[in-house]
Amino acid sequence: MVALQECGDIPINDTEQYDNGVKVVPAFLLEPKIVTQENAAEVYANDPTLGPLTEG
Repeated sequence: MVALQECGDIPINDTEQYDNGVKVVPAFLLEPKIVTQENAAEVYANDPTLGPLTEG
């Protein structure tokens, strides 16, 4: 994430779920996606690392 590299504000979408016993740890949760051979090209279309693996 660019914000993390630039020490900027990091987006957070969960401030309740991860309590380590000392404090609640803020997190950014990603929505899970099931990837199959049939939908891999669509799911990874905007991923510069995994996208090329679906070509050819």
